[in-house]
Amino acid sequence: MVNRISSSEVETILEKWPVARLATIDELDRPRQIPIVFVRNSSGLWSPIDGKPKRSHRLSRLEQIRLHPNVSLLLDHYEENWNRLWWLRIEATASIVSLDDNLDLRKELEGLLQKKYSQYSQTETFLGTPTAIKLSISKYATWVANMSEFKKALDVIVQK
Repeated sequence: MVNRISSSEVETILEKWPVARLATIDELDRPRQIPIVFVRNSSGLWSPIDGKPKRSHRLSRLEQIRLHPNVSLLLDHYEENWNRLWWLRIEATASIVSLDDNLDLRKELEGLLQKKYSQYSQTETFLGTPTAIKLSISKYATWVANMSEFKKALDVIVQK
């Protein structure tokens, strides 16, 4: 029997899980991955271009999204007890959204990000021109090693 995460459990993970890996395709058609923070609202998932240190002001992920907007997002849990492994893989269309002209959306995303990540009390929520990556989910797949262990872990996630 294949263990799958229910849609309500997926919603809980998207609300609470702190990090995901965004997979994009670069200009030479090579896959690239980067860890991201994200929040969810009624229109999709959002990842800010925030004040964390960057290697360059020109972010590769933005160029890659412009070239190839179809992306994948992976949320997962790994530990030595393999009964506790799980993953959620999301296929989405990414777009780059300037929040300069949309103050309501900017304030909504700032509030969601600050609520989910205490680090934003000391880090700028947006760097320079307020910009975010919007991920519109097209479909997702899940896997769980052991459903009873997953449900215990999900209870811990909900408590955070």
